[in-house]
Amino acid sequence: AEALGDARKLVDDAKELRGKKKFRLADETLVKAIALYQKHAAGLTDIAEVVDAYALLSAVQYNTGRDEDGLKSLTTALGLA
Repeated sequence: AEALGDARKLVDDAKELRGKKKFRLADETLVKAIALYQKHAAGLTDIAEVVDAYALLSAVQYNTGRDEDGLKSLTTALGLA
């Protein structure tokens, strides 16, 4: 459960970074958060958290002109939703 708390904090940090237009850092932070979610999926009670992380990652990737990666992340988010 602690790892999921860490993942949630990373997503919050990424939202803040994106707001400051620090897209590369936001991307790295979201990748870490998603890895934690995947590693501790058994303890996850709300898949929407993971969907939100992928959707935010998609937005950050589009912000940096990485449209193909953004589409993949968005597709993953929609597939989980």
